[in-house]
Amino acid sequence: MHKDDTAPVAPATKKEPVDVLGLVSIGLAMFGLSLPGFIVGLVGASQAKKAGNSAVISRIGWIMNLVICIIVTILFGLLIAFWPTIMREARNDERRRDLQVLQVRLENYHRQYGFYPNELSELRGIYPKTDPKGAVYEYTVGPEGCIECDEYTLQANLEEDGTYTLESRYSTKNTELF
Repeated sequence: MHKDDTAPVAPATKKEPVDVLGLVSIGLAMFGLSLPGFIVGLVGASQAKKAGNSAVISRIGWIMNLVICIIVTILFGLLIAFWPTIMREARNDERRRDLQVLQVRLENYHRQYGFYPNELSELRGIYPKTDPKGAVYEYTVGPEGCIECDEYTLQANLEEDGTYTLESRYSTKNTELF
C-alpha cells in the first residue's frame, strides 16, 4: 500500500471537557450548602479559565450560591432583629390565655357555689398562678369587704402593652353574659 492509497482521516475535533466543579457547585446549592458551593464554583471557574475552557457552569454555580447566601443572611438578620418582639408577644399571649383559663375556673366556681372565691388559692386543681416571667396575676373581689363575693377582676401586666383585664361574668355590674 502506498501512502496515497489510504483513506483520508478526518481531523480530530476537540471535545469540550465537562465542568465537573461547576456541576458540583450547583449540586451543593441544591442541598443547601451554599458557602462550600460558592467556593467550589470559584475554584471551578478559575481552573476552567487556566485550561482555556468554558467556565459558564462554574459561574452559574458560584453566582447561584452567592445569591442564596445573601438571601439566607438577610432572613437570619430579620429573625435576629424581630426575635425580642416575637418572644414578648408570645409571653403576652400566654398571659391572656392564663387569665381566660382562670376566668373559666372562676365562673365554674360561681355556678357551683353561687359566689366567687375570696382568693385564687380556693380554686381546686391546677391553674396558672404566675405569668411567664414569674409575676403573680392580680385577683380582686368585690364589693369590698365581701364574704360571698359576686364580682371579681383579674389583671395581668403586659410587656409594653399596658394591662389585660377580665371581669366577672355574673357580676351585679354586668347585666348580660359575655
